[in-house]
Amino acid sequence: MTKKRQRSLNEKKIEQIGKETTPGQKPKYERISSKPAARANGQLKRLYGTAEALATKIKKEIGWTETLKHQIANDIAEAAFGTGKSNLKQGDLAGAHTNLCGGPSGDAATGSSIAADIICLCTASDGNMDNHCQQGTTVPLVNAPNTHADSAWSSLSKACAQSTVKGQQTQGEIHRKLAAFFGALGQDGATLAGQAGNFVLGKTHNNGCIGSSNDAACVNYPTQLKTGGTGILWATRIEAAATKLKAYDVAKARASFLFANLETLKAQAWQAYDDALTSSQQGEHFIIPTSGSNGPAVASESADKVPSAEKECNKETDKEKCNNKDGCEFKDGKCKLKEGVKVENDGKTNTSTTGSNSFVINKDPLLLAVLLF
Repeated sequence: MTKKRQRSLNEKKIEQIGKETTPGQKPKYERISSKPAARANGQLKRLYGTAEALATKIKKEIGWTETLKHQIANDIAEAAFGTGKSNLKQGDLAGAHTNLCGGPSGDAATGSSIAADIICLCTASDGNMDNHCQQGTTVPLVNAPNTHADSAWSSLSKACAQSTVKGQQTQGEIHRKLAAFFGALGQDGATLAGQAGNFVLGKTHNNGCIGSSNDAACVNYPTQLKTGGTGILWATRIEAAATKLKAYDVAKARASFLFANLETLKAQAWQAYDDALTSSQQGEHFIIPTSGSNGPAVASESADKVPSAEKECNKETDKEKCNNKDGCEFKDGKCKLKEGVKVENDGKTNTSTTGSNSFVINKDPLLLAVLLF
């Protein structure tokens, strides 16, 4: 919400003070007489200052979560389809099946994306190969990935979508899946001739991952995983997404915590208003003790002040103005001092007493401020 819009809403609320929003019902925002209002204002200013600081922090956390969300989506897209891509582009793939999939000794083009590796595992470069993961899906041959990959990926992605188990991904779940992937390397690569088979994922034979010769449906990652290797690009992107996902969860939880604190401040602000309103309606005065109930004495309202208070009430002839005066009420056609005020002052002498003998409100909203700040 813009500042201009917020200001407009606040101005409308101010206009509603003391006015009926529904005929026959009390105003939502009742006007409070000066003494209770002054006390409540101090509390509300403190609460507003704290709320403003919280709102700034919340906006910062929300902004950070939005940034992380965008980065996570970008990392996952690049893991799936390659750097800077959001879908498979066959023209960017290697020109030969053996290069895309690592052949007998590895290739720099291998592991560029999850989609590319699925093509290696589930397609053939010629008709002389058994299918191992198609499960009845008809997939075209991919001899030249840079010209034939699109049609193969279209068939494979549809088949994968039907069998994929979807669920909320966490950093731990992503790490578990990456560990399962790396644990599967070399499980069926022992027959690779002249090369170590411990970097092979899938079915191979002595000619390596070439998409032919019956059992060559695999991906070979030695260039990426040997000492000094570049790492598997898509796995690196997935790991980056997992790290940011953890940061996203932390920022989101922090924003929720701050928002809960903001709601508490809102409740305290309404409590301060309600307490001040109650005190105003009861004609009470606010006397702020300098310490606790056992602290220094606070002068009470004395009985000899009652006549002067009575006179102040008697001066008013307007009914509404009379009722708005502290301690006054319009009764029997005249503005008089409320009976409760007279009774409360009866018998009191003009001596110093503790705060418990003076006019005080029952609920002190500033106690919340003391505890809070």
